[in-house]
Amino acid sequence: MIPKFRAWGHLAGEEYRMFYDIHIFDRYMVPWADEKNPICDHTLMQYIGLKDKTGTLIYEGDLLRYPPKDKWEETNFSCYEVFFHDNDACGGNNIGWRACRCHHQGSIAGGPWPGMIPKTTAKLIVIGNIYTHPELLESKQ
Repeated sequence: MIPKFRAWGHLAGEEYRMFYDIHIFDRYMVPWADEKNPICDHTLMQYIGLKDKTGTLIYEGDLLRYPPKDKWEETNFSCYEVFFHDNDACGGNNIGWRACRCHHQGSIAGGPWPGMIPKTTAKLIVIGNIYTHPELLESKQ
């Protein structure tokens, strides 16, 4: 599988936004919106090879949650941030994509940390990412 990336950045003179289907024309991993427009001040995020319940591709930096079962759960939930864990100062089996950075919304705390396997991510939904939805990073209880 060829790695797939998206980028958070901006074109010269424009606002920050998320770019999908980016092009990388050089060895320095500079993303381009097209052949003439490099993406400035960018952060690259890799597709992790998994999809959520709706078929949405899951990228590094996405925020996942279990779908709400009732009206109360629409505003009271935990969301999980997807990131790459490189085994820094941990046991020997914690390398890879993780979703254990938990952010609480409303009157809820905790919840099971989802494993990054197809069986689990097929139960979750992407509700945003850390760049376009920073308000979800602030726990509200």
